[in-house]
Amino acid sequence: MPEKNGNLPATKSDLEATRSELNTKIDRLAVELIKTNARIDKTTEAIRSDLRAFRNELLTAYEASVVKGKRYGEKTLTHGAILLDHEDKLKDHGKRLSALEGRR
Repeated sequence: MPEKNGNLPATKSDLEATRSELNTKIDRLAVELIKTNARIDKTTEAIRSDLRAFRNELLTAYEASVVKGKRYGEKTLTHGAILLDHEDKLKDHGKRLSALEGRR
């Protein structure tokens, strides 16, 4: 930029030089803005991709825990039935012993 003297008015060549310098700076800023937007888009897509992967992992873990819970529920029912069957056998055990001793 030409040296400025506050006492003299700007000439057409001074104004053209200033305009040219400003246009160069604007062009550089525009290029940097485009690069920045590209980086933001790339980062945004990476975050979205990571979130999708995390969501899939989370759903897989949730589904596995639901299946595990169902298995525990089924085992509880089965074990409950087995315990009731054993309880009936234990209640009847005294009668069976008396019957066997009475045969002697």
